Amino acid sequence: MDDKCAHPACDCHVAKGGPFGKYCSEHCKHAGGISELRCYCQHPACREAGKAAQPAATGASTPSRS
Repeated sequence: MDDKCAHPACDCHVAKGGPFGKYCSEHCKHAGGISELRCYCQHPACREAGKAAQPAATGASTPSRS
């Protein structure tokens, strides 16, 4: 059975006996003790979650002051 990656911000699943232990990637292994708002492991699920968290571009511009 797969477990959730031990990095708190990551939603990836890790197979038992994986190359990074309880983490899904080298990034998560090094960032395991760091508080991050988003995971940057670059796995598809985390990339999609990061895109969803970004504000949408409005196309509106800020007037310049002269």
